[in-house]
This record gives sequence, structure tokens and C-alpha cells, in this order.
Amino acid sequence: MRDSVIGKIILTLTSCAFIYYFSWLLLPFIQVEDDWIHSLFLPVEFAFMLPVIFGIFFIGALSLFTYFHVRKYVKIL
Repeated sequence: MRDSVIGKIILTLTSCAFIYYFSWLLLPFIQVEDDWIHSLFLPVEFAFMLPVIFGIFFIGALSLFTYFHVRKYVKIL
């Protein structure tokens, strides 16, 4: 696949995830008479736990990446 096609796919998936997450966060503040829309989303507690979990994972992965790539150039102890 060409890079432009892969970029469009990534942009589309990221945009869909952003719209889903944004509407998930706003849903508790909107009075909805039909309850079917609430069945499309997980409980609100997960809306706050998932970014924390992914943030911790990202910071840990970035730290490990930096540690293993920098240790060749810097002698520690």
C-alpha cells in the first residue's frame, strides 16, 4: 500500500476514535429520553481509567526505549 493510503486510514481511525471518546465523555451531561444510546458506550468510569492506563503504558514504553537506546552512548556506573 502507498503511504498516502496508509495515512488516510490512520487519520480516519484516529478521527473515529476521537469522536467516539468525545461523545462518550459528553453523554452523561446530556438528557436523553431514549436509553438505547447509552448501550453503545462503556460505563463512564472507563472513560477516565483508559487514558490513565494508556498514559502510564506510553510513559513506560518511552522510558524503556530511551534507556535501551541511550545506554550505548552513556556509561552509567
